[in-house]
Amino acid sequence: MKSFVALALGFAVLHAPLARAECYQWPLREHQGRVVYDGDTLYTTLPGAPAELAAISVRIRGIDTAEIRAKCDEERYQATAARDYLEHLLSQGQPEFCEVAWDKYGGRVDATVRVGGKDIATEMVRAGFARSYSGGARASWCG
Repeated sequence: MKSFVALALGFAVLHAPLARAECYQWPLREHQGRVVYDGDTLYTTLPGAPAELAAISVRIRGIDTAEIRAKCDEERYQATAARDYLEHLLSQGQPEFCEVAWDKYGGRVDATVRVGGKDIATEMVRAGFARSYSGGARASWCG
């Protein structure tokens, strides 16, 4: 019974924030020594959620970056540079996660991410570490 209550509470906690168009200041969390996976995905914790549900990944809405699990050396290099630049942007203040919704692949959420009022997706594209993305097929990062 206790596990059912914990699961129901976790479900409610996860769905309540995702249903509203507010911004949230969730704390970043480290996974394997980093708070960022690649240039468009980072790790956070949902305060108040049960431990088994609290750790979640956030994909930054509106951009595509090279993948860490790359198909070529050039993509791997670009992915590392994008990851490092995103870490730099996130170090400039507390991130806000806005317009949060479940990602189409499940297990993570999509959000507009801002730091110090700056849209991180816009900053990543402007700096050349990301491409604008609104769904569909993605262009290759390999020459």
